[in-house]
Amino acid sequence: ALHWATVQQEMNIISMLLKAGADPDESDTAGITTRNIADVLALELPTEDAGKASAASVSAGSPPKRPRRSMCCSIRASSALHVVEAGDPAMSESSFFRCFAALRRPLVLKCRGEGCWPHLSAKSRWSRDKLIACVGESQVEVGTIPYSDDFGSKEDMLPLTLQRFLQVEVDLFGSHGDPLYLFTIVDHVLQPHLARLIREELGDLNLCLPAPFTEFSASNLQFAVGNAGSGSPVHFHDDAFNVLLSGRKRWWLWPPSKAAMSRVHPSRFTTCDDGALDGAIEIVQEPGDVVYVPSGWGHAVLNVGSHTVCVAVEFVLA
Repeated sequence: ALHWATVQQEMNIISMLLKAGADPDESDTAGITTRNIADVLALELPTEDAGKASAASVSAGSPPKRPRRSMCCSIRASSALHVVEAGDPAMSESSFFRCFAALRRPLVLKCRGEGCWPHLSAKSRWSRDKLIACVGESQVEVGTIPYSDDFGSKEDMLPLTLQRFLQVEVDLFGSHGDPLYLFTIVDHVLQPHLARLIREELGDLNLCLPAPFTEFSASNLQFAVGNAGSGSPVHFHDDAFNVLLSGRKRWWLWPPSKAAMSRVHPSRFTTCDDGALDGAIEIVQEPGDVVYVPSGWGHAVLNVGSHTVCVAVEFVLA
């Protein structure tokens, strides 16, 4: 329970468990202690309570514990978000799993230049004209909120072709004044041209994910494009990464304890009460950046660049 509360960053529960006698030096089956987890997450355990718990454990004559095991992670962060250059030798598949996925710790991978993952040298392939020429016939649905049914929205999604959206609807607004946004789960049968373009440029993500995600398999592949001002309200889902191919995105992220589902469009965050964004990690994603959002983390995304294009993958342990 103490390990779980620390991963979730539930400080009130951590304090309660320590007061009840939970030992932060107790290791799990992998030899990882609560202190190890807190160290990686840059969390400060309530030292007074922890000291009482450890002292109580010793006075009770508990058997000797196994030596504390380091998580062998050279990646540390001074905040809840860490930024790593793609190709950093410290970011191996095993370190990603132990230091980020297992701990539900968000991450930004900076990817620049040739030979970098993902291969983004042919950025012109994601321009408006190229998308119209290569995948314009693809059938899609657009709205002001992606997957609006999940948010309890009564707004109808508008079916059309990708070409029609990029030529007309991308510059239009919904009934509440928010820009229309194309965000779709890629169907290899219904959208073969779009699926092929993604496969040619980024690899067959449905078959095999690239490092450092190779220990996982994709559960769905998504494609999105929209102008500045479009975006997604606060929501959460399984583990996912988002590859920005064009434009810029502004992100707000909240740990699982503060995650929510909302219909408030992120364009209105600038007019919200200050308390509405309490506890949020805010980042700006540039082309080539890969943002990893752990399972259960709340997040909202606002496109702040014209013609913002991304591919996102939700994934599970293979």
